[in-house]
Amino acid sequence: MTTKRSFNSNSPPAIAAKKLIGDLQSLSLEGLDNDSNVPEYAKVIIRHMHTLLTTASTLLGEQFSAQDAIEDQERRRSLVIAGIEEPSDNFTKRDQYKKDRESIQEIFDVLDIATDPVCSYRLGKPDKNKRRLMKVILPSSFFQTQALRSAKQLKGHAKFNGIFLRPSLTKEERDAEYQMRKQVRELNASGMTKYRISKGKIINAGSGN
Repeated sequence: MTTKRSFNSNSPPAIAAKKLIGDLQSLSLEGLDNDSNVPEYAKVIIRHMHTLLTTASTLLGEQFSAQDAIEDQERRRSLVIAGIEEPSDNFTKRDQYKKDRESIQEIFDVLDIATDPVCSYRLGKPDKNKRRLMKVILPSSFFQTQALRSAKQLKGHAKFNGIFLRPSLTKEERDAEYQMRKQVRELNASGMTKYRISKGKIINAGSGN
C-alpha cells in the first residue's frame, strides 16, 4: 500500500513558504504613526493588513510545526532498504507489489522481526540500470531499532548479502551522508590509510569503533 501526502513540509514550495513566514514575522510598523507622508486612511489599511499577515504567518507556522512532528514520528518508525531485486516487468503492478512484500517478509524472517510493515513502497521511478530503494513503515520505532541492530545478520547471507538497511532520513541528513561518503572515497583514493563511516563519523577502517 502506498500512502501519498498532499502536504510536504520539505518540498520547494513549502521551503519558500517558510521563508515567507520569516519575512512576514519580521515586518514592523515602527514609525508609521509619525509618518506625515502616509494618509490616515492608508495607515488604517496597513495596520489591518499587518494584523492579517501576522495571523496568517502564525497559522502557517503552526501547520508546518505539526506536519514536521508527524513526519518526524513516521521517520522514527521507518526503514529504507537498499538492494532488493526489482520484480519482473512482466508482472502486473499488483504482483510486483506482492513480490516486494515477500522479499521484505523474508528479510524480516532472517532478522527475527515479529511484525509486518504498515506500508511499503519503492522510492523513485523504475530504472533498468539500478534497484530502487524500498521505504518500509513499521508499527513503532521499537521494530525499526530492532531491525537496524539485527541488520548485520544479512552480511554473508546466502540470499541477502548486499542488502542494506538504514533509517529514514530528512533531505538535510541525506545530503550530509552523501557528502560524508564522498569524503571517504576521496580519502581512500589519496593514500594507504583506509577510512569508513561509523555512527555518523569518519574513522580509520581498522578501528573497532
